[in-house]
Amino acid sequence: MDPITMQATPGGEETLLGILQRLRDLSQQPVVPQNPMAQLGTVLQGFSAGAQGQPNPALQMFQQQRQQEVQGLAQQAHIGGTLTTLQHQKMQMDQEREKQLMSVYQHVLEKSPTPEGRLWAAEGLLNYGQTKFKVQPPPGLAMKLAAKKLTPDEEKMILTDLTAGIPPETIHDKIPNFQMTDLPYYQQLSGNSMALKARGLPLPAELAEAARLRSEAVAKSQLERIGLSGTGPVAEEARNFVTRTYKKPPELALPEEAAAGLAHGHAREDQREARRKAQSDRTYALQSKALDLAAGRVSGQQFQAVIRPLIAQSTALENVRRLSALVDALPNLPAEGAKASSVLVAEWKRAWNNPTEKNLVAFKQLWGPIIVGQLDRETYGEKGVRAMQAFQKQFDLLDRLPSRTALKNLFRIYEDSISSAMQMTGKAASAVNLTPDVHALIAPILSHTTLSPIERELEKDY
Repeated sequence: MDPITMQATPGGEETLLGILQRLRDLSQQPVVPQNPMAQLGTVLQGFSAGAQGQPNPALQMFQQQRQQEVQGLAQQAHIGGTLTTLQHQKMQMDQEREKQLMSVYQHVLEKSPTPEGRLWAAEGLLNYGQTKFKVQPPPGLAMKLAAKKLTPDEEKMILTDLTAGIPPETIHDKIPNFQMTDLPYYQQLSGNSMALKARGLPLPAELAEAARLRSEAVAKSQLERIGLSGTGPVAEEARNFVTRTYKKPPELALPEEAAAGLAHGHAREDQREARRKAQSDRTYALQSKALDLAAGRVSGQQFQAVIRPLIAQSTALENVRRLSALVDALPNLPAEGAKASSVLVAEWKRAWNNPTEKNLVAFKQLWGPIIVGQLDRETYGEKGVRAMQAFQKQFDLLDRLPSRTALKNLFRIYEDSISSAMQMTGKAASAVNLTPDVHALIAPILSHTTLSPIERELEKDY
C-alpha cells in the first residue's frame, strides 16, 4: 500500500480524509501480510519459538511495523488538523483585512480633501472589484469618482434606474457624466451583492425597493402633469378609460388622450349623479306622498306625535344624504391627517382654481340651510343667543373644509342621529293607536328598506 504523505496541493480536509481512510484500511488488514512465503516463515518461526517457550519473533516484527504505521498516520493527522486550523484563521484574517481595507477606501473616497487621496481610494475599490468579482471598470471611471463627477448618490440613482428599467439615454440626460461606456460596469455591478457591498452601495434587494418607489413617484408625477392623478371617481374612471381605449398605462397617456379620459370620467360621474338624484328624488317623493296620505288619516294628536316629526326627520335625512353625495365630487380637499399648512394650501387652491365649480357651489349653498337652518335649529333645537356660537363653528368648518373622510364621517353621524330619532318616533306611533293602513304607509320610512304595497301603487304616478 502506498505511503501517505502531506501533499501541498490538497487542502487540510482532503489530507485528514486520506489519513482516516488509511487508518480504516489498516484496521481491516491482517497483521501478517497476504504473502505465502511471509506466512510460512511466520508459522515456522512460531513453531521453533514455541518449542523454546518464546514469542513468535516474526509476528512481533509485523506488529511493530503496524504500530509504527499507525503512529505515523496519527502524527500526520495532527499536522493536517493544525494546518486546517491555520488555514481557516488565515482566511478569516484575510477577510477581515479586506473588509477593513474596503472601509478605508470608501471613507477616503468620500471624505478625503485631496484629489490624489480620492484617486487612490477609487482605484483601490475598482481594482478589488475587478480582481475579486470580475467586474471590469471602464477607463476613466476612477478619475470621475475622484473628481466627484460621479457622486455616491448619483451612482445609487444610476443603479436604481437601471433596476427600474429606465433607458440608459434617460439616465444620461439626468446625469450627464454617466456615459454609455460606463453602462456595462453598472449593469454587472447591479446584480452582484458582494461587489456592491465592497463599493458601499445598496444591495440588489434595496435597489429593487428603491426602483419600485422611483417608478411609483415617476408615474404619480406623470399623472399629475397630465391631470389624471387623484382618488376620486372621475380620476379613476379617466385612468381606466385610457387603459382600455389606448392600451397603455395612464401615466403614458398623451395630453389629448388624458383630456379624452377626463371628459369620459366627468360624463360618467354626471350620469351617476343624475341617477342618484333621480332615485333619491323618487324615494323622497314617494315618502312625502305616503306621509301626506297618512296625515289625512290621523287625528290631530297623532299628527303632532308621529306624522309631523316624521316629515321633518325624513326631509332632514334626505338633505344630509344629498350633501354627503356631493362630498365625493368636491375639488382640492386636504388629505386625511393633513397638517394645518396643507389645509391652508387646499383652501387656497379651491379659492383660486375652483371657485365656481358646480359641486363646490352647491355644497356651500346647501350647507347653511340644511346644517344650520334645519338640523341645528329644528332637529337639535339650537335657538337664540346661545345658538350663535354653535352656528359660527358650522360656518368656520365650511370656510376651511376638512378631508373627504372627515366630511363623510360627519354626515354618517348626522344620518345615524336622525335615524335614531325616527326610530323613537316609530315607537311613539305604537302609543297613539294608529290604524293598520297608516302603519303600512310609515313602516318603510322607519325601516329605510322596501316599499309598502300602497307605495308601490303611488310609484306608478312617477
